[in-house]
Amino acid sequence: MLSPTQYAPKGRARQVWLFAHKTLGFAAFLVLFAMMGLTSADVVMRYIFNSPIPGAYELTEVFLVTLIFLALPLATATGEHVEVELYDPRPGTLGFQFTVWIGTAVVFAVLAVMAIELWEHADKLQRRNTVTNSLDLPYYPLGFFTAFASALAGLEVLVFAIARTQRARSAQEPEADDRTA
Repeated sequence: MLSPTQYAPKGRARQVWLFAHKTLGFAAFLVLFAMMGLTSADVVMRYIFNSPIPGAYELTEVFLVTLIFLALPLATATGEHVEVELYDPRPGTLGFQFTVWIGTAVVFAVLAVMAIELWEHADKLQRRNTVTNSLDLPYYPLGFFTAFASALAGLEVLVFAIARTQRARSAQEPEADDRTA
């Protein structure tokens, strides 16, 4: 697995790249912590005081979707998805590059279609002013966020594939012999 620091761009772009990954990670932490706190408070209120928190179920749904789509680009960036290798050529070979790029093309296509469909669905939700049942929270911001996160994960797939092939290529290159003059 690669960390985002191993394939981050150079210069100012590197700072932006690393800041984005740290921000996504921290946002995922905050959402998970909020979801944990809400669930704990709802359990206490429900079973001790017989008064559940209104809308806790809806908020938990929103938090869960947000958490999943915050983590999607992070998991993609570090290659932490489940990967099945039906054909496993040696790293650095043409077969290896072929399998990496075929897999990348498929995953990128799926994420691109997902992003487009989510964006269109969010647009419909916004035009129809669709809201949650009890809290009247609009759904469309969540839809636009999921579309953006899917698109970001698609870009991460491309960057990860480039880093993976470059890393495999550099691992295959013979090192310079220091003994020769």
